[in-house]
Amino acid sequence: MAISLEFRQAIQANDTRLVRIMLKDNLVIDPTFVEFDQMLSMAEKIEDLYDQHDGEALNYDVTSWSKDYLNDQMVQVVYNFSKERIALLKSMCRQLFGQRAAKIEKERHGAAQTTTFSRRQVGTGLTIGGVVATAVGVAVAKPIVIVAGVAAVVVGGTCILTDMEGNR
Repeated sequence: MAISLEFRQAIQANDTRLVRIMLKDNLVIDPTFVEFDQMLSMAEKIEDLYDQHDGEALNYDVTSWSKDYLNDQMVQVVYNFSKERIALLKSMCRQLFGQRAAKIEKERHGAAQTTTFSRRQVGTGLTIGGVVATAVGVAVAKPIVIVAGVAAVVVGGTCILTDMEGNR
């Protein structure tokens, strides 16, 4: 994850309020908390980042959590950035935005698994496509399709041969 320049600058400027706002906003933006945890780790350099909990009775009853209660706590955390309130907010976001978190995780996982094809695989696909195109061109008597098919077979064959030579 790339932490924003604005966040880094807020830490350097020791702007506790702005850092807290950016952190609490990130809880909702990314309910997987991957980026939040990285940001929090960086922000802990600020001496007065955390507050002692103000004594407010926090609601840990999952069945009664709502977006309204979440919004109330999001406002409160700016003025009372306690570890207890942060833990509650993380639990609430996990509960209320679980589907979004799952989607983000799936996208991250998918992005990490990029598919690469060898020359042999590309060549095989081109060759097969070329053979099919050539056969269709012959069947429908379209010389342009035949030429394109033969060209694909030649390019595909070249890819296969260069892959084989590269693996010797």
